[in-house]
Parts: sequence; structure tokens; C-alpha cells
Amino acid sequence: MLGNRKKNRGKRVAAAVLASSLVMTGQPLALLQKVYASDGAVEQSTTTTTTTTTTTAPTLALFQEEVVSTGVILREYQWNGAPVKVIRADLANPYVRLDVMTGQSGQFPKRDTVLNMSRQTGAIAGVNADFFDPRNSVSSPFGAQISNGTLMGSTMPGSGFSGMYAFGITKDNRPVIELFNFKGTVMAANGQTFDFSVINKTPGRYAMAMYTGAWGSKTRGQNEPTPPTEVLVEDGFVKLISYGAPIDGLPPANGYILRTSGKGAEFIAANVREGERLEASYTLTAINSAAGSYTQDSFKMLVGGHTILVADGKPAVFSRDVSGIGGNNTRSRTAAGFSQDGRFVFLVVAERAGGKGGVKLSDLQQILVKLGVWRAVNLDGGGSTTIVSRPLGEFRAELENNPEDGSMRKVVNGIGVYTTASTGELQGLIIGGATLLWKGETATYSAKAYDTHYNPLDPSALASVPVWSVADGNAIATPTGQVTATAAGNATIAVKSGAVKQTQAIEIADANSIVKLDVTSDIPPERWISGNTYQLSVTATLRDGRQRTVPPELVRWERTGASGVMEAGAFRFTGFTEGAKEAMLIARYDGYSARLAFQAPNIKPLADFESVPWPITFWNYPDTASGSVAITDAYNTPNKSLALRYDFTGGDDSTDKAAYALFNGEHGIGLSGEPGSVLVDVYSDGNAAWLRAEFADKDGNVIRKTLAEKLDWTGWKTVSVDLTGTGAVKLKRIYVVSKAQMSGEIAIDNLGLVYPESAGKQGVQVKMTVGKRDVTVGGQPQKLDQPPLIENERTFVPVRFVVDALGGNVNYVAAEKKVTIRKGSHLVELWLGKNDLIADGERVTSDVTPLVRKGRTLLPIRVVSERLGLNIQWLPETREITIDEGK
Repeated sequence: MLGNRKKNRGKRVAAAVLASSLVMTGQPLALLQKVYASDGAVEQSTTTTTTTTTTTAPTLALFQEEVVSTGVILREYQWNGAPVKVIRADLANPYVRLDVMTGQSGQFPKRDTVLNMSRQTGAIAGVNADFFDPRNSVSSPFGAQISNGTLMGSTMPGSGFSGMYAFGITKDNRPVIELFNFKGTVMAANGQTFDFSVINKTPGRYAMAMYTGAWGSKTRGQNEPTPPTEVLVEDGFVKLISYGAPIDGLPPANGYILRTSGKGAEFIAANVREGERLEASYTLTAINSAAGSYTQDSFKMLVGGHTILVADGKPAVFSRDVSGIGGNNTRSRTAAGFSQDGRFVFLVVAERAGGKGGVKLSDLQQILVKLGVWRAVNLDGGGSTTIVSRPLGEFRAELENNPEDGSMRKVVNGIGVYTTASTGELQGLIIGGATLLWKGETATYSAKAYDTHYNPLDPSALASVPVWSVADGNAIATPTGQVTATAAGNATIAVKSGAVKQTQAIEIADANSIVKLDVTSDIPPERWISGNTYQLSVTATLRDGRQRTVPPELVRWERTGASGVMEAGAFRFTGFTEGAKEAMLIARYDGYSARLAFQAPNIKPLADFESVPWPITFWNYPDTASGSVAITDAYNTPNKSLALRYDFTGGDDSTDKAAYALFNGEHGIGLSGEPGSVLVDVYSDGNAAWLRAEFADKDGNVIRKTLAEKLDWTGWKTVSVDLTGTGAVKLKRIYVVSKAQMSGEIAIDNLGLVYPESAGKQGVQVKMTVGKRDVTVGGQPQKLDQPPLIENERTFVPVRFVVDALGGNVNYVAAEKKVTIRKGSHLVELWLGKNDLIADGERVTSDVTPLVRKGRTLLPIRVVSERLGLNIQWLPETREITIDEGK
């Protein structure tokens, strides 16, 4: 899978190629003048004599392509195992616009995910952009930012930010990647001036900083050596001066707040008065004089980045040290660049997720060059790397990459791609729904629509309501899109609106298509608790290796040894039938069977917190975490349980925080014998924290186990942890872990130990001889109706007698000529006259069919041995057969 959604991908590559030239009014952009004489130097190569070694250079392979909108394409590549996603925007297309997306509600320092920003602003595609300090909750981008033609933030002063390029689009629609400088000045009514260096930047020790309406926080300073002086200016006049304390309010939309200290505060005290004018002027200019007279007034949008990556279509010498961003490590990366003629903008992401993929900066340079990028800048990467895109026919963007940290990071800004095209005529329909159905299954199909600009249309608002049909006889359809598969084979479904029609081939499978059927439970049945409900899933493997779940409504269930109620794939387990040592749930689809077999567990209580003979104490890590433990009846009145409260709101979200319930101090509580697992009832608060338990073996070695990856439910639930092979002899603590800043409370109860069943009594042995009716069962003589026989060099034994003697069960359905055998955890079904049999859900083809003699079914001895887990001994001299269950 590539990214988090793949809908109808790989079917419209030709359309995607066409889309870039769909709308071309006027002439393409002229070839950009080369204006980079003083920066962005291209890497120089030196010629040396070396021994030639043949190596395979990585290739950039196009995987698939999709239209996002007219003039905007999403392409997906592979580079040496790393997924690479590219948004290509055509600036020559009059409907394509790029802008900067900013945090929450378009303000600093309220960070947000790129996906949320794109949805809030209506972007059809986008990537993360500038670097910022993720450790600081009040942070802004390091570089300058212009959004919709308005300067929202300056560059950062100081040598620590030198060499950081910015990407922008000028008002005449030219892409630019340049270095920029900022200078601001205020002039008091008396004509005195003072220079300031930042607008809307992460609070620092500035003599004077300006905060405009783009700053949506009251926090404008941190760790300053002296109290600040702040000045509120509206419409060019000083409304308020606060000496030695911040102003309690946000910067106004029609003005700004100046925060000053040191010499800046001295300037205010000496020259500025409430009610007087205070004029502010500032300029953002390109450092490279060859780049022309670019200022903030030249740009529609501008966003900061890091080092230059590509100059003049070649890898560039890095403009700043890249060790701080792991330049030589394989990480997720984001970059922005443009083509030599300035027509195409490339927003590029290389993905690393789950410890795989990722690229070095040098790889990213090669990728950009191979894409045809003429000039490019590095943007924030690692956990910040995000790319989103609107799928064809959809109304909002979706996440396209797998984030490096497993979830999307909230960032300060991003580059958004927008379309200004008005609604056009219906161009095409996209069918959504399964391409494989089971015989008897009814599925609902949906249609998405897009117009001549490849922008979405509401199917329900089309002039002609979409109507569904099926072209052949293996399925039937309602006009509203409900399709029922009636026979195995192929069918073609179609949806039509006016003159626009879309078809989709579907395949219909039945029992003959299956080679394996598996039954699984969301909780292993060995850990089931009476009274709880468990989700069962029946998954089929087809002859070509594909897998698909069989819908619950098509599955017929049987059970033996277990009590409960089955409804829509959910089994409410009420216990084991009296005397049962094992149980089996049998699922059948279209005559094909599979089983879920399990033993009745041996559960011993460990603690129920009604009366606890050992102390329970609380511990936290690190010091910023806090909480408590208490035995209470608040969660299960009148029964008592252990409440574990945690508070992780202190500190930041970069490190794990934990709240522990310690049992019996550092000693823990003993686990008698060798339990196979531990059961715990957990009352979750739904905060999605991680629940873990710590055990110790006889040598004191720590064994940490996960009870729940996420406490994402509310109320009681039984969880378990497998201790098989761990050697655990003590339970020391149960604890909640999370990086997130949150607080809550959970409860635990009914700690139980689950022990495996003992082997029990010695198995019964059956001895018989080919051609003779005499047989012994457990040493006791009996008579057979039909003796074993040899036919076509195959030895056959009477299956009912053998299975009954060994404690199993045989059932014969005359109408189907089907024999069903249950023995222990095994389920075998076979049909008279057929070579196929189903053993524990797997289709097996035998070289011989079952025989019937004197009304008795005989099976090949090999089938009995391999499929029922029995031992067979054959003595050719005496033709004696010994069958037992082995040890």
C-alpha cells in the first residue's frame, strides 16, 4: 500500500498526462533568466584516475499517476525502496494557485497538521513547509512568510539562521528560491527612530519585536532578563503603553503590539507617548542583487526553508550545515522546486515509515534532478514530512504518505495548492465498491463524479440521477446501486448519468473458489471470559492467493462444547457446556467449513481488590508526571477495584511519561506454577494511553508486556497478556504510558492466571487387521461390521469405528453424501465419490476417494493419520494396523 488511501489508482494514467495541458490560455512562461550568480553554486567534480567498479545506481521509477485538478498532478515513484510522492503544479494554468497555509485559523503560533490546514483552507494538495522548534509550544516558522500577498512573518536574525533559502511565487506568477533579509524601523512623533528585527517570531530576547494580527497568542516573550515594555498601536496611533508588564490581549487586526526590552524599552520611554503617532516601516529583500529588486510587495506567497538543494538543474553545494537535520541519515524529506522555464512547481516528499525507506539529502538532490527540477530548496522533514492530495471525485484532501512517527505532526505552516476553476460539465464517473463478491452477497456501490476541470461534483445534484445496472446474469442490481451476486463467475456493473457512463468488472466467488477458510477472534478464545462478546471473522483464501472476509450474513455457525449466542459475527460467550474439556465453533459458507477450536482454560484468581494482603503504592516517571492509586467501589459498585489516576500535562510531548501501580513495593506478587497468560479487567477512560505490565523471572530479570496498545474504549473490558516461555514468577507493577499531554483515570480488577490443561489420561489404542473383523480398543476385544481392506494398493479403515473409539464424532448427511469428522481440535469433511476434502478449513485433494462397504465409510489410512493427528503403525508381515493419539 502507498499512503493511507488508494482509490481507483492506476486506471487513469493517460488522463493524468493529458490534464497538464488541458487549459493553456496565452503563451507559456518565458525561460527564466539565470539570476543566481552569487549563490546556489553547483557542485564541482574533479577528475581523478581510479579503478572502475560497476555499481547499480538507484533509479526513479514511476509507479502511478493521478489527476488532482486541471493543471495539478500527483505522481508516485520508488527510489531505492523509498516511496517518493510528487505534486506537480502548472503555473501556466490560469486556475492553479499556490499559497501558504498557516496553523490553526491561519495564525501563529497555533500549529496544526497539513491535512487539517488543507481542509480548512480548501487546498486540493499540499506539503509541510518551514522549520520550527517542536519543543516550544509557542513557535513560529524560522523563515519569512507571505500569505495571500501579506507579510506574516520576518526572517530570523543572527548567524544561526544564515543560508536558509525561501520558496515563493511572485505576483507575475514566477517561482523564486532565494535568500532574504529583513529590516524594520519605527519612528516616533518626535522623529526619533529605532530598528527592529523580527515580526511574529517565537518569543526571544529582542530589543524590539512586532506582533501583528497574525499572532494568535497572548504569549509574546519567554525567559527575558527584565520585564518588558509593550506598546499597542492601532491605525498608526499609540493606544496603550504598558511598562514592565505585557498587555493582556491579542494584537489587533488594524495594528500591532511592540514588545521591547533593554534599549528598545529605553527608546519607548524616551520618545513614545499614548495618543501620538508611531509609524512602522519594514522591508523583506532578496540578498542576491542579481535576483532583482524582490521585496515583500513582489510576492503572492513566500515560505521559508533550509539549504539550497538544486541549482541550474544540478546538485548544489549545501548553503548551511546539514548535520543538525541528519543530512546523511535516511529520513523522510520534503522539498520544493521548479522547472527551468518556471512553468512547473514540484512539491516532493520522500517517505520513511516503520523503519524502512527514507533518503539522505544527497539522494533527495538526485531525485529532484531526475524529476527535471531546475532549482530546489529543502523543507522541514522527518516527523514533519506530510503530503496530502484530493482524490479524483472527492471534495477534500487525504493523507498520501505514511508519517515517519506513525501519526501526523502538527506544524507551523505548509504550501497549499488551490484551484480557482468554476464548476464545469460532468466529465466522468468513478465507481466505488468491491471488485470481488461472494455468491449471495449484496453490496452497495457508490459513484463519484468530476467535471471538465477534474473537480468534484455532487452525484446527487447531477441533472441526470446516476442509474445502476448489471450487464450479465451472474448478478442483479437496483437502480440505486445495490448489487446482489447470484452465481459464481464474472459480471459487469455500470452506472450512467446522461451521456456519461462508467463500468466496472466484478468477480463472484463461491465455495469452489476457496482453498482455505480461517476463523479468527479479536481475542484468542483461550482468554475468553464468560459474559463477554467477541468479534469473529471468517477469511477465505482463493485459488489465486487473494484473501477476502466472508460477510457475517453469509456464514452459518455451529458450536459444540461452548455456550453462547451468535449475531452478525459477534459471539456472546456464556461458558463451556458441562463436562467439556474443549470446544469448537464451526463456520460454514456455501458448504465450505472451517473451525475455531479451543480448550476450556484453567483460571485461578490472583487479585480482585476486595481484600488485598499486600500494599499498593504509586510511582511516576519523570518528575513532571503525577498521579495516585486508590481502592474504590466507584467503578463497579459494590465491588472494589484499583483506580490509577495519571496526570501527564506537565513537560512536553517529546518523551514518555508513566504512572505506576506498584504491587507489594519492589517485591511484587507471586505467580504460582507456570501460568500461560494473565487476565485483567480494565476500565478505560478512552484517552488512548498505552497500558503495560512489568513481571520478573526467578533471577529478577524484568519482563515488560503490553496489556493494551491503546486504551481507546470507555468502560470495562478484559485484556490479557501471554506469558508463555517468559519464566515470569512475579507481577510487579501495572502502568499507563503516553507522550501526550493529558490526564485521566483508569481502573483494574479481577487479575487472573490462566494455566494450560494437563495432558490428561493416556490415549486409547486401536488394533485391527486387514480382512479381519476382530479388533481391540484399549486392550478390550470388539467386532467390526466392516474390516479394513486394501484396494488399489491403498489401505482403508472404517472411519466411524476408529474415530468413535478415540473419542471423536462422525456424522453422515445422506442428501449431500458428506461425512463430517470431529476429533480434538480437528474438523474434516469429505464427500463420497469426490477426491477433495476439507481438513481444518484447508482444501486437500486426495489420490483416492472414500469407499462405502456394507453401509460403512472407509478412509485411506494416510488421511486418518495426516488430517486427524493420529499415529499409525503398519506391520506388513501380519497386516496389523495400530492407531493411537500419540504423546
